[in-house]
Amino acid sequence: MDYIIKNGQIIDGLRHQPFHGDILISNGTIQEISSHLEIPADFPTENVLNADGGYITPGFIDIHRHGDWQALHHGDDELLNRQGLTSVVNGNCGLSVAPAGKKYTRQIYDFLGSVTGKLEQDPLLLMDSIYIGV
Repeated sequence: MDYIIKNGQIIDGLRHQPFHGDILISNGTIQEISSHLEIPADFPTENVLNADGGYITPGFIDIHRHGDWQALHHGDDELLNRQGLTSVVNGNCGLSVAPAGKKYTRQIYDFLGSVTGKLEQDPLLLMDSIYIGV
């Protein structure tokens, strides 16, 4: 067992009414959903997450995000996860950081920078770590 989420209002994504309960996660997968799960005596207390007063939901998909640079540089992934976002779609305005290749990095940065924010680091240096053979 990895985590036990306790006392949340569970929304299962199947259009059922929300219900109060607990979730057991093991090996990164939901193993059990129940109105009450007993916590084993030897289970690490730091792995018991109290969702009292909150909701437990399936992940959300952000279908229109201009966060290409931030995801690579500013660590937005933690913020997105805390908001429940598990998937992000980029490039739906016709332009994205990848897979454009290093040749166009400066032009893409200049264009997207007004929407996504400017980087503290030169984008060409940042791209060295993600463009492999493009």
